Amino acid sequence: MNYEESLIVKTAWYYYIENMTQQKISDKLGISRMKVIKLLDKARQNGVIQFKISQERSHHLHAEQELIRKWNLKDAFVVPSSPDDSCANDTVAKAAAMYINDRITENTYINIGYGDTLSRVLNQLATVAEAPLSAVSLTGGSRLLSPQYLFQCI
Repeated sequence: MNYEESLIVKTAWYYYIENMTQQKISDKLGISRMKVIKLLDKARQNGVIQFKISQERSHHLHAEQELIRKWNLKDAFVVPSSPDDSCANDTVAKAAAMYINDRITENTYINIGYGDTLSRVLNQLATVAEAPLSAVSLTGGSRLLSPQYLFQCI
């Protein structure tokens, strides 16, 4: 193993196994941070590091990519099914609330229709949202809601 190969392995080890930052690796090895980035890229290209996605998760990823392609979507999220079908609405609502919460900013407006699952989404969102948001019913009306108020109303 030559010096560069050894450096690639050390860099990958420090980054992926020891969870060191690129800057700490740079300092430890006495190389630039840009060199660390290039070495990590080479480690991926040369097969020094390999990523494996579990079968169950890759199945969902494949389904999501198919939905995105077929319907020209920006994003898709496939929710794993529960063994208990009576929990399906809650499972979808929790996943949707987490998905929405990751994308909202202060004073976000959410346009939403009517139904049991959508009601549950709003209820879940009220428990996880940190910023005030407005829910606009597609069947009429608009109201500024804080997460606490939203939770109490639904």
